[in-house]
Amino acid sequence: MNIKTIAEEIYNMYHTRDPREIVNYMGGVVVYTNHLDNNILGLSTVTNNNLWIIGVNSKIHNSQLVRFVIAHEIGHKVLHGLSSDTFLKRNTLFNLGKLENQADEFALNLLYSDEDLKDILEYVGSELFCTAFKINHSVFEKVVRERLLKSEI
Repeated sequence: MNIKTIAEEIYNMYHTRDPREIVNYMGGVVVYTNHLDNNILGLSTVTNNNLWIIGVNSKIHNSQLVRFVIAHEIGHKVLHGLSSDTFLKRNTLFNLGKLENQADEFALNLLYSDEDLKDILEYVGSELFCTAFKINHSVFEKVVRERLLKSEI
């Protein structure tokens, strides 16, 4: 599975990097809820009548993090399907599983152009970015290597 290619196909299909628009095009709904624990940023589920819903923790005040959470949940749907609830638990000290890393890789590839990635590296730095977005640094490094053809960050 080439996650970069899948994310590019979604971008080319919908002509946008806006995850809310993509969810809408895909027939899903984004809802904001204050009924999630602080360590759960988002979740995806498919209802009995086949409606895809992304729930986003309304306690998140960073709009860029909200975009990332939604893109991450799109990644789960596109890469893994949704036969049952998928909870996104995030904690910087928690070892994210393979599926979570794949969803993060998808989100990075969907949301950010090559220029965006270069700007992140130049103006923010990979460590600060990964801490702010609560993603595994090795996932970010992989995306940067694949997209910008650098062997090291």
